[in-house]
Amino acid sequence: GTAAFTLLTLMIKEDAFLYVAAIALFLIFGSQDRKTTAFSRERATTIAIVMFVGGTVWFATALIYLANQGMGAMTGRFNNLIGIPKLGLLSVIPTILLNLTLFMETIFVKSKMGYIMIALTSLGFIPLLNNKFHRLFVWIPFIVINLMSNYEYQYRIDFQYNYGSHVLLFVLALLTYADYVKEFSSKRKTVRRGTAFITDPTSAKQRIPFIDSCIGIHASLKRTAISFLLALALITSLTQSAQFLKKKIKPLNIIVKHQAPSYSETLALLNRIPRDSIVVADGFVTVHLADIEQLYDAMYYNWEKDRPLPDYIVLRRAAKYNYEHYETMLLFGFREIEEMSSEWLLVMRRDH
Repeated sequence: GTAAFTLLTLMIKEDAFLYVAAIALFLIFGSQDRKTTAFSRERATTIAIVMFVGGTVWFATALIYLANQGMGAMTGRFNNLIGIPKLGLLSVIPTILLNLTLFMETIFVKSKMGYIMIALTSLGFIPLLNNKFHRLFVWIPFIVINLMSNYEYQYRIDFQYNYGSHVLLFVLALLTYADYVKEFSSKRKTVRRGTAFITDPTSAKQRIPFIDSCIGIHASLKRTAISFLLALALITSLTQSAQFLKKKIKPLNIIVKHQAPSYSETLALLNRIPRDSIVVADGFVTVHLADIEQLYDAMYYNWEKDRPLPDYIVLRRAAKYNYEHYETMLLFGFREIEEMSSEWLLVMRRDH
């Protein structure tokens, strides 16, 4: 099961390796923590090492493939920390070690502080209460993916870059809360033994009632604090969700009523494109054209590369001038096919 889910995670995207590596390190250093794994220490360590090594090989292979068959990895999102361009992403490591101030300034800037507060308040700040070293590794994706890049969408709560990192923080919050529950249970037993001493000194070990009382008060205050943080997490999460949905639903309703194309009409037009052709398409429709073997995203297609020209180009009509190479498409002789296009969809083919 672990191998299957590791493989499925790695298949999502090349940088999914970061999540696998974080979990592997978490497991390697926490193999004795029964809340971390039910495996024996030896087996947990072995599995974690295989995950880490396998993920590293997968990541390196993906980068080599992208460099040779595509446009390379999207390292540009970390240009702010790449001090030696020839080293690519590896350059980030010496930059952090040699210029820690730059690293801290990259993370703790005004535009990201709001995002950090949203992420942590929705978890009641409980991940910050963790006091176990091996659990610190689950912070890696949040710091690297969401905070180290200056690419705006990676630290916006309404984009997909949050999914993996926030799940790991949620798990960290659960583990930390479980630790406190166990601690409260243990201290409650201690206080009971102290109370027993007051009524019957022979029924408990020799203890000082005043100290037991202080321990009980401290535990009670800590329980109250944790309860407050849980309430904060619940209230904040519900409030954030309500605000987010309110903000998004109204524009969506307007789009659906007035701007969105007929789904069935668009799908019918896309189905008319021959499946054995070479197609360059807008990212919004590539999912519906996924059964075409030679399918390229219009935003990233390299028109200067030496290869056969596409047979069809499929764009969103309203956004056609947003494409950097739209004029190039026209120069190559691509023209609209009216019977395959609509008010929303623009399908083009070369004039022969």
